[in-house]
This record gives sequence, C-alpha cells and structure tokens, in this order.
Amino acid sequence: MLKHLFSLLLALTMSLPVQAADPVYEVEIIAFSRTADPALSGGEDASLSAHRPDLDSGFSLDMLGGLPIDNLQLGNVVARLKADGNYQVLLHQAWRQPVGTSATAPWLHLSAGSVTDASGSQPEFDGLVKLYRNPHLFMDADLLLRRLGMKKPSVPSVTQYVGSSETTASEPAPVEAIPELKEYPLVSSNRVMEGQITYFDGPMLGLLVQARPAK
Repeated sequence: MLKHLFSLLLALTMSLPVQAADPVYEVEIIAFSRTADPALSGGEDASLSAHRPDLDSGFSLDMLGGLPIDNLQLGNVVARLKADGNYQVLLHQAWRQPVGTSATAPWLHLSAGSVTDASGSQPEFDGLVKLYRNPHLFMDADLLLRRLGMKKPSVPSVTQYVGSSETTASEPAPVEAIPELKEYPLVSSNRVMEGQITYFDGPMLGLLVQARPAK
C-alpha cells in the first residue's frame, strides 16, 4: 500500500507546473566490481557479512520508468570498464525523478545479477540509493555485492611424535576449500555535481553517478 501511494504521489508531482514542483533530474548509474578479491592477493578481506541494507524501505525503479537508450550518456565509460579485465560491470541504468529534500526523497532499490548458494538464489548486486538536495545535490548509497568464493578450512595442528633422540612432525592431511558466500558493502554519501560523474569507492564495489537537469 505504501509503495502504491508513493507511485501515485510521484505521478502527481511529475504533472505539476515546473515552478511548483521539485526540480526533475535524469539520473544515470553504473555499478561495477573488482574481478579479484583483495584478500586473495594478500590484502585485507573487504567483506562485512553482518551488514544488510534495509531493502524493505526502498521503492522499485519500475515506478519511475527507464530512460530511452538514446538518453544514456555514459556508454563510453561502460565500454572502457568492460575492456579492462580488472572490472565487471554489474548494472547500467538511468531514470528520471523529482528531487526534494533528504526528508522527502525516496530510497530507490537497485539490483542486478544472481548468485546461488545453499540458501538459494539472491541478487549479485543489491541495495539502495537516494538523491536529494541539502541544498546541493547529494546521493546516499547503501549497497551490497554478493559473490561466491572458496574458503580454506582451518588447518589442524601438527602432531608431534617423540622418539628416543629427536622429535618428528607428521604432515597434515590436505584440506579442500569449501564454497562460501561473501558480501561486500558500499555505504557512502557524496555530493553530486550537476552533469559531472561522481565516484563512490569501495574495496570491491564501485558506483559512478551522473545527475542532469531534465530538459
């Protein structure tokens, strides 16, 4: 019911005279990830499985509708990311929305891809964004990247055998890695300059945002 009410209010806002409504922006987003886990190359593990975006508080982008392909302006950026083997493009999407204050602006739910583990299938990329004026443009992002990895079980301690003159150690039995669902959050708030690309940086997940006044 709440989401249906928001949809009706949004349609009403879009139909109001320009001077009476919040300014309308075209918003274009690219979500991408690193192809390699920093932990696998000796870096710090960036996962934080305890964090979850409050997805129930977000509204679907279906209520806003997407922009025609001719309106997309960041296709060249997507092409460069895809050509670089270090990155994977997860989502390239655009929409049009009125932008009010932080108190009135809605959280919008973004998702893409799929990953499956023992608990079932979930979106690979999932989370919320909110664009608002304060008085400048800002975007808050609360996003999550899910990725299946392999976890090495703990190696059992070496057993010591004491002989008459020396101590020898037995070789531990080989252990196989087991599948593990890892979750990488990106929680950030950045000022968004009109017409410029704003970068949200996370250890595994990145976001590029451009907001343009609608013509």
